Amino acid sequence: MAMKWRMMKNRGFTLVELLVVIAIIAILAALLFPAIQGALTKGKMIRTMSNGKNIYQSVFAAAVDSEVTGEIAPWPKFNATENAPSGVFKTSTGWIAWLVTNEIISTDMSFFSGPGLTPSTALVSSVNSANWTETNNAWNVVSGVSDSTPDSVPFLFTRNLAYANTGDQLGDEIGSGGTTNYPLLNDNPYGRKGLVMINKGGAGFTVRQRAMDRAFNTAGATNSVLTPYETH
Repeated sequence: MAMKWRMMKNRGFTLVELLVVIAIIAILAALLFPAIQGALTKGKMIRTMSNGKNIYQSVFAAAVDSEVTGEIAPWPKFNATENAPSGVFKTSTGWIAWLVTNEIISTDMSFFSGPGLTPSTALVSSVNSANWTETNNAWNVVSGVSDSTPDSVPFLFTRNLAYANTGDQLGDEIGSGGTTNYPLLNDNPYGRKGLVMINKGGAGFTVRQRAMDRAFNTAGATNSVLTPYETH
């Protein structure tokens, strides 16, 4: 009996048993992987949303100050001919560079990037069209926003969104709502996984495609949008 017990105790796994264990581990990993990926993406989107809120808060604070100082409010206006001293821009890339160089927001340029985009290594003191480009910029910005704009109107949203029936070309309007007008693009930073947006009231959201018609531009605003690029 003692000999039989020692033989059973020393017996290792058979090949079949080992393969069964490996198969079970592989199945569990396959089941858990989408959940893990989803959690990681959600975490990145929350970080991007936090960055967007900081941009908004800096712009809002500067807009309040401008009422006292008489300076130009930093809410951007759109025109195909850019005039930064007058607050007129044709892209969000130019507007963000203006925010930084005018000390409306103090941060490094990589702050405005996102997953899948190349972070700019430009120093705030040397931002130019060579070291800060559309490839570094994660944000669209809605132009023509003012104190009277409803809080539910989007102000910032990530670039992975076609916001008009014609796509997102230079100066396109934000549209009138509806899922068919707002398809998520297979584009960085988050592709079709979701959109990060900050409303004019300062509230931040991460939105899935199925919720776009209920969450994006519910006020039906028709403001022009500044994209990172002149055409897409």
